[in-house]
Amino acid sequence: MADAALALVAERGYDHVTVADIAERVGVSRRTFSNYFSGKAECLVAVSAGWLDDVLQTVRQAPARTPLIEVLATALERLATDLPHRWELLHEVCEAEPEVQAMSTALETELAADLSQALGEFLDVPADDLQLRLFAGYALLAGGECLRDWFDAGRPDGLLGFQQRIALAFSFIDLTALPGAASRPAAPTTRPARSDGEN
Repeated sequence: MADAALALVAERGYDHVTVADIAERVGVSRRTFSNYFSGKAECLVAVSAGWLDDVLQTVRQAPARTPLIEVLATALERLATDLPHRWELLHEVCEAEPEVQAMSTALETELAADLSQALGEFLDVPADDLQLRLFAGYALLAGGECLRDWFDAGRPDGLLGFQQRIALAFSFIDLTALPGAASRPAAPTTRPARSDGEN
């Protein structure tokens, strides 16, 4: 339903999409829609939760000795590679529609908790550790800001331009200070650009 909501907004504009339109697009009743979402704004921003699933999957599948910065950069690059147009559209709607922006802010709290849980499993520390929770919030904020800056600048230098922004964002934080991270290998200060054929 979230993907359908985003597609409809792209086609018609936010003001011209109703809950009934979304329900009809996916072939469910309005009652079924209401079992999941309070309205179209909540449904629309829920697409972010689906995208975060890709980030969480990357964290959970990373080899145990991978430096944390490498894991996070890989996860965010996956978003930048696969979802640029859709992410940009959601960002534009959030900027233009206060109710969507409010829902997005509320969802970010939930997403930060999910990321903290995944990072806790990766680092073998409790997900409610204060440092870990603070870092999860920063990681989401940094990822979003780097994407926005990259888009607003016209996506300069392709994926390398995004990688450089991510490297800058995390250069402010000593990741080895996080619980469970001190024994991991240090990551390089900059990451080489991957060619299109690399995984």
